[in-house]
Amino acid sequence: MRKIAIVGGGQSGLQLALMLLKNNYEVTVVSSRTAEQIFNGRVTSSQFMFRDSLQNECNLGINFWEKQCPVAEGLAFTIPGPNKTRALFWEAKLDRYGQSVDQRVKFSGWLKEFAERGGNLVFQDAGPQDLDGYSKSHDLVLVAAGNGKLTRMFERDAIRSPFDKPMRALALTYVRNMVPRTSFTAVCFNLVPGVGEYFVFPALTTTGRCEIMVFEGVPGGPMDCWNDVKTPQQHLAKRASGSWKRLCRWNANVATISN
Repeated sequence: MRKIAIVGGGQSGLQLALMLLKNNYEVTVVSSRTAEQIFNGRVTSSQFMFRDSLQNECNLGINFWEKQCPVAEGLAFTIPGPNKTRALFWEAKLDRYGQSVDQRVKFSGWLKEFAERGGNLVFQDAGPQDLDGYSKSHDLVLVAAGNGKLTRMFERDAIRSPFDKPMRALALTYVRNMVPRTSFTAVCFNLVPGVGEYFVFPALTTTGRCEIMVFEGVPGGPMDCWNDVKTPQQHLAKRASGSWKRLCRWNANVATISN
């Protein structure tokens, strides 16, 4: 039986590990955090997925949260105009719905499922020197890490990615009790040229159903204002500030928070 080591316990690494197990490989996953640490950790992403990507999880039998997770039936797009008008607006239903399951829920669940299916789990913040050891004990070593010291081993490919610095300043807010849209559930995309973008869509998080608000500020613009925010309390205080409320008046499409 061939032995495969996968360094990284995220979306790509865990799906591959579970698929290889299904095809009778001996698989080791090296993760820097346990399932409990992932589940109880900080928010990591907005992670919305369309149906083709969701189908991959369904094919592997690891779409454990599909029935619990709310669906986004379509897309909506807004560019605001003056005086709370819309310069452009459209909405349309998708052929097949999309979903967003909090990565903390998904990755912790997949780690447990991997172990239950007979996979080998190693909890280690692996570095370049560790890869040499795994390469000697396994037939193939795959690096599926999204960040950390291992990623510095691989230089950016300028042909595939011409950007050498972040194109947006990002912030996330997970909220409950948001007033629902009146037509159909959707990923709502709001664009203000020179300022940035604001998305909101339904999701499933560690405490149940929620809405995820994604703020993408153009560097140096008025939404590039998160560098001094270190705690959830500071994040909420920033959003509650008078200047932020004035900035958010361009959002003409998305529902408001009821409490």
